[in-house]
Amino acid sequence: MTNKYLFDTTDKKTFEFLKSVKNTNSASADDLILNAHLHPHGIKELMEPKQLRVAKSILLLIHAMDKGTIDERLSALHSLRDEVIFCSENSMPKNTARLLLTIMKSIVRSENETEQLELLHIFTMLMRAKSKTIRTYLEKYNLLEMPEEWNQIAFDHHVHDSYTKGRKTPTHLIMDAWIKGIKRLTVIYYDYAPKEAVRELLLAASYMYIKVRINIESIIMFNGKKVRLMWTPNNLPDAEHWMSFLNKDETVEFFRQSIEQAEDHEKITKVSKVFSSPEDFFQQIEKLSNDNRVTLNLAGLTDYEVLELLFECKGRITNIEIFNSKDFKTRQSPYLAQIAKIRTFINEKNTAKLKKAIKKMSERIAVLVNMPQTSDAAPQETLLYDAKYHAEQLNKILLHLDELFNWYEYQMLYDRWGTDSVGKASEERTGMGFALLETLPAGAQKFVLKHKDKKLLPVNIPATYRENFLPKKGFHLPFTSKFIKINSEWIAQPYSNSSEEANLVALGEYSADFEKKQELAAKKAKGISYYWQFMPTKFKNIIKIVAGFIPAFLAMYLTKDWFILKYFGAVIWFAITGIRNIIQAVVSGDCRHRSKLLHWTSYIDWSRISDSLFFTGISVPLIDSFAKTWLLQEKLGMTIATNPIIVYTVMSIVNGFYISFHNVLRGLPKSDAIANFFRSVIAIPFAFFLNSIFGSAMLIFGIALPEINDMLQKFASIISKLASDILGGIIEGLSTRKKNISLRKLDYRRKFYQMQRTCTHLEFLFPTVDIVKALKKPELVVERLKAENPRVLKSLVFDALDFFYFWLFQPHARTVLIPMLKKMHKRSRNLFLNYQNILSCRQIVTEILAKNADSINFKLVYRLYLEHISSYLNTVKHLTNKGKWDDSAEKITQEDFEIEGSDNA
Repeated sequence: MTNKYLFDTTDKKTFEFLKSVKNTNSASADDLILNAHLHPHGIKELMEPKQLRVAKSILLLIHAMDKGTIDERLSALHSLRDEVIFCSENSMPKNTARLLLTIMKSIVRSENETEQLELLHIFTMLMRAKSKTIRTYLEKYNLLEMPEEWNQIAFDHHVHDSYTKGRKTPTHLIMDAWIKGIKRLTVIYYDYAPKEAVRELLLAASYMYIKVRINIESIIMFNGKKVRLMWTPNNLPDAEHWMSFLNKDETVEFFRQSIEQAEDHEKITKVSKVFSSPEDFFQQIEKLSNDNRVTLNLAGLTDYEVLELLFECKGRITNIEIFNSKDFKTRQSPYLAQIAKIRTFINEKNTAKLKKAIKKMSERIAVLVNMPQTSDAAPQETLLYDAKYHAEQLNKILLHLDELFNWYEYQMLYDRWGTDSVGKASEERTGMGFALLETLPAGAQKFVLKHKDKKLLPVNIPATYRENFLPKKGFHLPFTSKFIKINSEWIAQPYSNSSEEANLVALGEYSADFEKKQELAAKKAKGISYYWQFMPTKFKNIIKIVAGFIPAFLAMYLTKDWFILKYFGAVIWFAITGIRNIIQAVVSGDCRHRSKLLHWTSYIDWSRISDSLFFTGISVPLIDSFAKTWLLQEKLGMTIATNPIIVYTVMSIVNGFYISFHNVLRGLPKSDAIANFFRSVIAIPFAFFLNSIFGSAMLIFGIALPEINDMLQKFASIISKLASDILGGIIEGLSTRKKNISLRKLDYRRKFYQMQRTCTHLEFLFPTVDIVKALKKPELVVERLKAENPRVLKSLVFDALDFFYFWLFQPHARTVLIPMLKKMHKRSRNLFLNYQNILSCRQIVTEILAKNADSINFKLVYRLYLEHISSYLNTVKHLTNKGKWDDSAEKITQEDFEIEGSDNA
């Protein structure tokens, strides 16, 4: 075990959990269902720390990948997605989530205790890390930054999972694709599509919002050569449609023949079935679906063979895999440029250029036909035969060029780009994924261009940028936009352009330098930076505060004569910073409607305060000693008595530059740095106003004017800071308030969606009953569910408990919920309100909590439930009976928000 003075207590507890569970490798279905259904911001928060929950989800997923069932893998992925997406608390939540998944995978698979603790500490830190830190760790783990709008173009049209030659299960493949930032994926299966693989793949993809296409790779014989075609029905958008297709009698028989010819019935490792000709292949797949997308793999094919295939297949080839990373590395496709031109000429319906290209191919073949005889007769005869055959075929195409163009008259011949990835990048094979350079953030583009020899591939895919707007409803101010931007997106063209500058970025390119850096970092001697990085957060915060207090105290002690400023000036300075954070916490919180169980201190980030105190301590000698005393008073002869506006202006501007500088240094967004500078500028008149107030107050108490001026001069820097920090607390508080409200809206939308799914199951179970009325007195519903479908009953209880927890503990839950209820249709609103009545069935709630005592903090949840459920249900009842909802602008009163009891649970 490592030094006992390093790492946080939470890190060590999580480590002990991993150590105990990892040895047993046990994961029950109940744990998975529980984790998947509960909201990360609901009663889950009473179970375990966030990092422990994510660690558990990863552990369950990895265990399920090795030994679990498909449903266990899917449930674990579902739970994990919610945990990582909702657990980050910074301006880059999606990129942070990608990092958290990567780090937790490393933690679970590591066998070194010290390394695990190091990674756990980093994991916790990243949840609230600044953008600069997130970008540093993305580079460290060889991940490119993706836009937080998640509108990048990132894809891979040729990958494998464990059902062919890949290393990863479909769930694992989808998770890793999301980590890389991939949004579209094409997974290849040989000869047939296994039902279990298709179901797992498509459901996992739907959880992670990745669009997946399934292709079945088949081999056809063409002119004595094996050619690979990858096909898929074009009208199967999801798992349900695919299952219906796979259960058709024709499909079952077609795949049965493929399975019988496979060498391994459990896991097909290579394509085994061979179709005698293109026509044979198309006749068989067209019996299964009359609308298929067929992609041609170019490995080993010349440009004239591709043209012959397009002609022979009569326009039924819809895509060409114009770039395959594996084939590119092994140089199996030397004719890509010529093939791309053929595709362009066909799509442009350019007869003249295609005829010219065919003539050039014929001239190349004629050279082979007229080649002089050699002593090696047999190969020469074969070569001569092939050359004559291709010459005849090209001549045939030339004579029937109108037919070729007719086949592609109403459809395009598209390009496809794939890696042929099997799960891990190596020197022989690239990893998964491509992205288009211009769709990445500026920092990622800069990194790619710096390493373009490894990251940038010789392909250009044109893309256009589009912003989508909706008209504003109701009144809007003159000279303002009449539209509201809803999103922005990139749209890629389905073809590549070899004449333009390359823009295809390899997301999974193997990097030997990265591997070496990882090895060197593991072997690097542990110095001061190591101990600082992994020091317990409390100790680190104390050190920061002390380090900031020392220069502040010395600046006051060495330059002031008056004992109050000499000994307590630094304390006053630090107190003002504390006041700013309190103002921010109060403004950001739900001040008027805040739950009595939610104390204002719960809004405070103590690590952020320690950073503020450290940097504010350094500002004392800068603002007071340098700006006010040395520059203004001693050098320029300006004081509060002579030039108050200039004095406060200079101090505020110096303070603004300093705040902006350390904001950038700490990795805060540039927008925050700019806003903080202008905040200091706005504080100038406010500082002058405070100066006047303090001066007038002293004058009222009979203090002489010279003494007042002297006192104001001594306190000028403190007054300037007070003005700046009051405004800063208000501005930052409003910003945090907006963030909290947005987060609550997301929480409620997610929870309402889960509630709706549970209600759908209830409708199926009670087809003749009005569910809204039934839930008004839920005892009968509970008894039937307990006997027939305990899982739906558990979901019902957990949904209500999450809503209960939101109301009690989450900032602005009440601010957000009431307007949402007002906007709902009457039935939907009554459904939600009556839904909470399930919590009145104390016996069943207690039983469900007790059964999951191993998974949740039973005592804490149970105590919270017993102490506050009555007042919560009374509030819901009050909203139901007293609130005039329909077509009413009546304001909900303060009484509607009250929960009895002020003691913390």
